[in-house]
Amino acid sequence: NYYDALYLIALALAKQHQATPGVFGGAALRDAVFDISRPAGTTFRASAWQDAVAALAAGTDIDYDGAGSPCDFEDNGEALGPYEVWEIQGGAFVRVDYIDAADLTP
Repeated sequence: NYYDALYLIALALAKQHQATPGVFGGAALRDAVFDISRPAGTTFRASAWQDAVAALAAGTDIDYDGAGSPCDFEDNGEALGPYEVWEIQGGAFVRVDYIDAADLTP
């Protein structure tokens, strides 16, 4: 989650810089985080950092999908994604449950 949060904020700063050069933070950054996190744009994963920044520079709307899961924020700022529950069984990690994001309600 921290990895994805860092990328999300960095991409939001890049988007904010395109809209308001030299201004960082505040309401504009908040809005940019929401814009970057919504599925309306071209989807980019963490491995495509340079492509995502280039797309922002070209004025393309992007949707950052994190390394762990999509980072799609709801209107109230919640990012719902799937949950996996793992256990160690016999010295190995075993997935014992999967909860789809669609089954979660904020």
